[in-house]
This record gives sequence, structure tokens and C-alpha cells, in this order.
Amino acid sequence: MELNNQQQRTERELQNTTTELREELDKLDTAITVLNATTKEAVEELSDQQQRTQDELQTTTTELSEQLGQLDSNVRELNATTKEAVMELNNQQRRTERELQNTTTELREELDKLDTAITVLNATTKEAVEELSDQQQRTQDELQ
Repeated sequence: MELNNQQQRTERELQNTTTELREELDKLDTAITVLNATTKEAVEELSDQQQRTQDELQTTTTELSEQLGQLDSNVRELNATTKEAVMELNNQQRRTERELQNTTTELREELDKLDTAITVLNATTKEAVEELSDQQQRTQDELQ
């Protein structure tokens, strides 16, 4: 009889423990279900966010690529324009140097002519002054 009572107590304890474990298992199952749903939502949101980020990156990359192409074109145009301007300035400088050299040569020739004219004028003036001086002397001599 004692064994029978002990067995009944053991069966009740086993049944109580089983019931408690089933309740805990139900709670865990509910928690896992909630966790799975939350994880699924988070994964979907992260996936959407990643897609948006990739789309934005693609758009930005395309825009930057277009801007880079425009900048490259602008640089090429600027280089060509600069090259033309440098060539024109070099040509203009050579022309200016030739003109300056020609003008300098002409001015030297004119200066030589003026120098010769001054020399002739000085000699003529000297002769005239001497002649006038002689004439004045003769006039004074005649007056005396």
C-alpha cells in the first residue's frame, strides 16, 4: 500500500512537472514565434534599406561619373585654349621683338644721320663764326 501511495505521488509530481514543462515550452514557443517575426521584419527592413542605399550609391556614382566626364571635357577644352593662347602670345612676342629690333635699327640709323648733321652743322657754324669774327675784325680795323 505504501508503494502504491508513493507511486501515485510520483505520478502526480510527474504530471505536475510535465504540465509546468509544457507551459514553459508554450511560453518558449511563443517567444520564439515573436522573435522570428521580429527578426523577419528587421531582415526585411535591412534588406530594403540596403536596396535604397545601393540605389542611392548607383545614382550618386552615375552623377559623379557624368560630372567627371564634363570636367574631363572642360579640362581638354581649357588645355586646347591655353595651348592656342600660348602659341598666339609666342607669335605676338616674336613679332613685337622683330618690330622692336627694326625700330631700334631705324632709330640708330636716324641717330647716326642726326649725329652726322650735328657734326656738319657744328663745322659749318664754326666756319661761320670764324668768318663772322674775321669780318667783324676787318670791320673794326676799317673803322679805326
